[in-house]
Amino acid sequence: MRNPYEKILSCKARPMTKAQETLAQGLCRLAGRQPYGQIAVRALCQEANIARSTFYVYYQNIDELLSCMEDNLIAGLLVYNVWVVDSDSADLPLEIYDRTLAYIRDNLTAFETFLVARPNVRFIEKWKTAIKYHLAERHLLIGQSITGLDLRFELLA
Repeated sequence: MRNPYEKILSCKARPMTKAQETLAQGLCRLAGRQPYGQIAVRALCQEANIARSTFYVYYQNIDELLSCMEDNLIAGLLVYNVWVVDSDSADLPLEIYDRTLAYIRDNLTAFETFLVARPNVRFIEKWKTAIKYHLAERHLLIGQSITGLDLRFELLA
C-alpha cells in the first residue's frame, strides 16, 4: 500500500542566498503588520533594504517567496523527524515533541509569523500533511493497515 500523504515530499528545501533570507525576514516583519495579500513587493524590498530587481531575480511575486519559505520549513521538518518512522522508542511522543520544539526554536521567527502573528492556512495544512505522512509511514513499516485512519491522523496532526 502506498502512503496517501506522500505528496508532501514535493516540498523541497532550496538553499537561500543572504538576499533571499533577508527578504524572508522582511516578509515576516511585514506580515506582523498586514495580511500577506496586502504586502507589495516595493514595501517588502524597502523593509528588507533589498533592490526590487534582486527580488525579481528569485521570485515572481510575494506568494512565491511565501511558498518557498513554507516548503523549506516543511522539508526541514520532514528530514528532522524521519527517524520517527523506524524508531522503537517507548518515549516516541515525547521525543517527537522535544525534537519538533527544537526545530521550531531554530526557526522561531517564521513559525511565529505563520502560526501566531499571521496564521498561514496553507503552511498549517502542509505541516499537518507532513505529520500524517510520518504516521502513515510508521504504520506501513510495521505492517499495519492505514485504511480508515484518516480521522485519527487528522486529530493527531
